[in-house]
Amino acid sequence: MKKFDLKAAAEAVGGRIMGENVLVSGVFTDTRKPVPGGLFLALAGERFDGHAFVPSLEEGDTAAVLIGRELETVLPAVIVKDTGRALCDLAAWHRARFDIPVIALTGSVGKTTTKEMIAVVLSRRGKTLKTEGNLNNNIGMPLTLLRLDDDDTAAVIEMGMNHAGELSLLTSVCRPTAALITNVGVNHIENLGSRENILKAKLEILEGLEKGSLVFLNADNDLLAPLDLPDFEVVRYGLEADAPITAREIETAADGTDFTLCVYGETARVRLNSPGVHNVCNALAAAAVGYHHGVPVSQIADALAEYAPTGRRQRTVKYGDVTLIDDCYNASPTSTKASLEVLAGSPGRRIAILGDMLELGSFAEDMHKDVGAYCKGRADLLFAYGRLSRYTAQLAGAAGVPSRSFTDAAELSREVKKILAGGDTVLVKGSRGMKMEQIIAGIFENRE
Repeated sequence: MKKFDLKAAAEAVGGRIMGENVLVSGVFTDTRKPVPGGLFLALAGERFDGHAFVPSLEEGDTAAVLIGRELETVLPAVIVKDTGRALCDLAAWHRARFDIPVIALTGSVGKTTTKEMIAVVLSRRGKTLKTEGNLNNNIGMPLTLLRLDDDDTAAVIEMGMNHAGELSLLTSVCRPTAALITNVGVNHIENLGSRENILKAKLEILEGLEKGSLVFLNADNDLLAPLDLPDFEVVRYGLEADAPITAREIETAADGTDFTLCVYGETARVRLNSPGVHNVCNALAAAAVGYHHGVPVSQIADALAEYAPTGRRQRTVKYGDVTLIDDCYNASPTSTKASLEVLAGSPGRRIAILGDMLELGSFAEDMHKDVGAYCKGRADLLFAYGRLSRYTAQLAGAAGVPSRSFTDAAELSREVKKILAGGDTVLVKGSRGMKMEQIIAGIFENRE
């Protein structure tokens, strides 16, 4: 990152210096991952208080600490009232030191995949900073901004939210030059009450934009398509709508998708190493951002071909003659249906292992039933895991899909192992809290 001195940091966060003014080469909040010559910012959470770890840094090469109370330490320090607020203030100050495109994105599903695709495309015009993993909250996002360096030509910043008001804070810190909303679904409807309230919360991302800035919207989404945003330059992309950035001649397979990218009349053939039509829509988002930031259509197509799925997002793994679609990073009704579409186009017997979709509140039962009915024609067998997923099994069974319901992961794994045969394709998906990876481990242990 671009270095700064402790005095500048203190002024940015409204703190006072204790000790000498030193140069800082980075910021970190986890003492297990120190930054050489960096500033340790002591956050206080429910389980850990960063202040307790300050003494352990005194023998290393930490340059200084930022703390929320007086401590006896040999390290130079900045003292503030609230270290969490100071993290955001410091990130906002650091971000303001750079005059580069900063693209902020949010959405109910597809944020991380779209962020990765945008970063791949924008990298064609120069070094691009991006959110690592899903560090998209009021800690992870400021830490990402604090990594900005002089050779960065753009940044792609993912923003997540569970409640109203959270994006207002993030966008005020980030001050993006452009924003993108992938879709508005039902994630976190338990907290927000309706999709309309979810849309309202997503639109908070626009609060950090200057008038006339670019806003990229998914024209296929029923709540985003009719939006009128007169203060901004709206760019629409989509598959089903009459959008200027779209895809034609889509060919899906278990290991990827081919399509013709159409951008304001220009075309290029794209090979996307990720299955599913929903990923084509994510690619269109990246194409829209790239084109409006000077990346030619041909280079956009080449860049998208280099994209590889991250984490446990529809990762295809071969275990001998059995194919696993590992999609257990998270789940919502929209993303689960998208994964079932991928399974539908897969070879052999199609086995779906679906866990509970969380944070749906009073809508949970109906949404699990809806996914169960959606299994018809897309899965040959269903193994449901969790209290809510029994509704998925009930409706899938009623639709003619042989289904079984489990509340014990080990038992489910044993039953799947009994029936697994060569040529099968197995989809595993559920919300993060269901820890679906333990089912994968149980099924495929000792299998090459």
